[in-house]
Amino acid sequence: MKISKIKISKFHQFEDFELDLTYPKGHEKAGKPLDKVCFIGQSGTGKTTLLEMIRKVCLPAGSINFAPDWLVFEDKQGAEFALTDESKDLRIILIKNNFPTDPNGIAHSGERLLYFPAGLASLEFNQKANENEVINIEKDRAEEANFRINLTRQIEDGKNGVDLKTEIDNWKKDNPNPAEIVANECLDILLNKFFLSVKTQIDDVRETEILPIRSLNNNSTISYETLSTGTKQVIYTAFPIYQLLEDDSIVLMDEPETSLYPDIQREIIPYYTSFDKNKTSQFFFATHSPIIASAFEPWEIVELKFDEKGKVYRQEYYPKELENHVDNYKIDARYLRWDDILTKVFDLPFDSNADFRASKLTEYTILKNKIKTLREEGKLNNPTKETQQIIEDFQKAETLLTGSWEYRRHEKN
Repeated sequence: MKISKIKISKFHQFEDFELDLTYPKGHEKAGKPLDKVCFIGQSGTGKTTLLEMIRKVCLPAGSINFAPDWLVFEDKQGAEFALTDESKDLRIILIKNNFPTDPNGIAHSGERLLYFPAGLASLEFNQKANENEVINIEKDRAEEANFRINLTRQIEDGKNGVDLKTEIDNWKKDNPNPAEIVANECLDILLNKFFLSVKTQIDDVRETEILPIRSLNNNSTISYETLSTGTKQVIYTAFPIYQLLEDDSIVLMDEPETSLYPDIQREIIPYYTSFDKNKTSQFFFATHSPIIASAFEPWEIVELKFDEKGKVYRQEYYPKELENHVDNYKIDARYLRWDDILTKVFDLPFDSNADFRASKLTEYTILKNKIKTLREEGKLNNPTKETQQIIEDFQKAETLLTGSWEYRRHEKN
């Protein structure tokens, strides 16, 4: 099930507000609900509010059958959500960058509701190996330890014909390691970029981490307490989505860029959505990051803005006089430079620290003119101490303004 429309008659900053969350004409999926949606906008425009409203409409999962085409959220809030499938229950996964109201940080998997950071220890570490088999990381670890203990005892008791390697290989064939599944299909995809990986082989049964993390540099185990905030962000969001996501789920994520360096931000949206193997789920993201926004098609971006009365509306990326057709979109963040996204999508008035840069450009121009005069007077061949200082100041200003470390000789300018 997916949401194709949100309509709010009057609630806080929303008044006569309506969102069409379907693909535009000319798209191969025209008229169908968007697979992913990106809410952007000034603080206070209601990005998180929309995530919360979706959550409240659709929970608890497994107990609501959406028979009508329109479901009234709460009469006093005047919110309506158009749902596209009347026969299935909806599952929600909410990942929110604050601590949960539940002080124990429990992931309510029965409702398909997850808060970030819930912490791995509070999750149910069950992962399907295939359609008919469910395996458990903690249980598997204990069973392997017991198997090795029993095998060792057989050898100690002098049991003939025990081939240690063959016995272990056969056991592993019949008992796939769930930690390896999680590592290969989920976490190591990004952890390797931090020179980390999931430790799939346990050296000590007393290890407390359910999914130990090891360094690729020296193979040492790293405690969760010492992991960077960005690394924890990846683990505490990616694994729960990978674990809990089922067909016809909705994933709600607030600020997926939190604590992530830009190079990882570039990959995080395709990474999260890749867990939806059958392409039946819907993802909603709220972000302040132009890099995150660049992962979306223009019709998937919902830019929220205040009008002159303080009410929120959606800024469309095609002229009002034209129809909602892919060919009519004038802004597409996927084609833009990062600075252009900031000015054309996020509405920053300048593409840099304008006042400071303007003053430095003035200084640079003065120095450039001095260099030109010195060249014309033939004073650059054997520069005095004062002339040499002018040359160095000019080169430094040029390097800082262009962002280039390339050495450029003043004769070429």
